[in-house]
Amino acid sequence: MFGLIKKTSVELLVLCLGIICACGAGRKPTEASDQNNPGNANQQRQKPGGIEEDPNRNALVKGGNQFAIDLYGKLRKDQANKNLFFSPMSISTAMGMVEAGARGKTAEEIARTMHFTLPQSQLHPACRSLLEIIQSPGECELSIANRLWAQRGHKFLEDFLNITKQQYGAECGLVDFAGDSNGARLEINSWAAKHTRDRIRDLIRPGLLSTDTCLVLTNAIYFKGPWLKPFDARNTKLASFFTDDGEKQVEMMTMKDPLCRYTEIEEEGLQILQKPYHGRQDLSMTILLPRREPESLAKLEAALSQDKLTTWSKQLKTQAVKVSMPKFQMETYYSLKDQLSELGMPMAFTPKADFSGMDGTLELLLSFAVHKTFIAVDEKGTEAAAATAIGAKRGGKHPSSPPPEFRADHPFVFLISDNRTGSILFLGRFCDP
Repeated sequence: MFGLIKKTSVELLVLCLGIICACGAGRKPTEASDQNNPGNANQQRQKPGGIEEDPNRNALVKGGNQFAIDLYGKLRKDQANKNLFFSPMSISTAMGMVEAGARGKTAEEIARTMHFTLPQSQLHPACRSLLEIIQSPGECELSIANRLWAQRGHKFLEDFLNITKQQYGAECGLVDFAGDSNGARLEINSWAAKHTRDRIRDLIRPGLLSTDTCLVLTNAIYFKGPWLKPFDARNTKLASFFTDDGEKQVEMMTMKDPLCRYTEIEEEGLQILQKPYHGRQDLSMTILLPRREPESLAKLEAALSQDKLTTWSKQLKTQAVKVSMPKFQMETYYSLKDQLSELGMPMAFTPKADFSGMDGTLELLLSFAVHKTFIAVDEKGTEAAAATAIGAKRGGKHPSSPPPEFRADHPFVFLISDNRTGSILFLGRFCDP
């Protein structure tokens, strides 16, 4: 008689709604208890206004933004001539929880890929601080939730459960992957839908979970923000949108906006518009618009770097601009296993993985990492959601100088960010109406 034992899999699910101390290796494993209150890292709200300087949080933001650029570079090559949209904040938050349970070379690869430069004793508290700040109250709705889904009866280290709960607000619910994986799938999908106002449905597709699944980590981030200066729907007209493959008709919104920030980068052939949201002017959408010429988007993407984004943002100034941009809506779904492996963390998805910080054994590996997003941009503002699972003052008037024209009638890159911390919440491109 021969006995075969499968290495149990850890399923990672990243949900975007929009989103620690080192574990002691000698701690006694504890069975996860059913914590029914879904976790939300925003237990304490940051008061509106300025924020205190925090070197650890700054390091986390810098690393998260670099990961955003890295992953964008991978996705743009894998998704040629397609729209892109993802939440680096959601993925980084989910991977922070994964890092809490990783050890040895597995932890090193994850940290290097995600640009986690802080030791775990500083990383997880910095993440908690960032999550609290970016969820400051206001007319914009921005919420981030985290949750663990554990196989009933499987023993997890108390330290791991404490870190994910205290630093990420992630409660742990018990499900039966082994006996009813579809029921577990439906429960997780229901949670994702609830925390993204029904924008993210069917996050986990049929067949993704298995009887070997023992843990799913989820993050959901949801954002809905009205423009500080909305468009007048009566001025929205059909107009041409030009791509390398031809011309398509879109609903083009038009206005003269005195409250946006704008600059032109002549040497890059680039116009940059930053349009703030009402009630949380520290939140904004920034559009990078290259010249309308062949391969201009590809050239911009190849040159994109965190240093350039920082330099360009410092050149933005509040002024009146004649703005034309398309209404658009998109949904994306990514399986990130290959991209994360290629970016530098292949071991986590192999039997050599070391997640002994989760349950005290070497029997865990990551089997999948999926990310689903939604965004809608119209005259009133922006609504964006994502989910990840792993196993204004006015510018001066110058009557003699007409305002510059910003006409986004060809492919562009856009991002939604928190300007106080500099954190990129969402990043994408629009190239295929």
